[in-house]
Amino acid sequence: MKRLAGTPSPGLRVLYRVLLAAAMILGVVFAAGTAAGLIRGRGARPLVTLGGTGADAGSIPGPAAGEAVEAVYSGLGRLRIPAGNATVILSVTFPYFPGDMAFTEELVARTPALRETAAAYFSSLAPGELENSGEEKIKAELLDRFNRTLRLGKIRTLYFSDFLVLE
Repeated sequence: MKRLAGTPSPGLRVLYRVLLAAAMILGVVFAAGTAAGLIRGRGARPLVTLGGTGADAGSIPGPAAGEAVEAVYSGLGRLRIPAGNATVILSVTFPYFPGDMAFTEELVARTPALRETAAAYFSSLAPGELENSGEEKIKAELLDRFNRTLRLGKIRTLYFSDFLVLE
């Protein structure tokens, strides 16, 4: 036996038309945005900036032409190193220039060696030496050892976001 489909209710027809119109509007907006992006090119300033007041509201000032941009390398992660009768928990970060691709690739490739360098330094300390060494002395020694490991660039300064000595 054949079953005839009834006509949809007027409420469903309105909902279908509204959803169809919304989908068409979104399609037109996406197509227009894509065309505008392709026409404007990579170096163009934003057409619309959200938030704040004024001409540059909400925008983050970019670097001047030819100016190097620094980033923070935190690829070493949190290190837990046994040092004598204590354990050192350490997170080391440092600024670098991501535009220097050779140095950036070396940092990624030598991350395990940098971790081992830090572990070797703290493991070589005598039990009382860790407590007597100040943070600046430790940073200077680690910086020297890290820079001896690297070939294509040098680290200028180290930052410790975590530095705990647990006994």
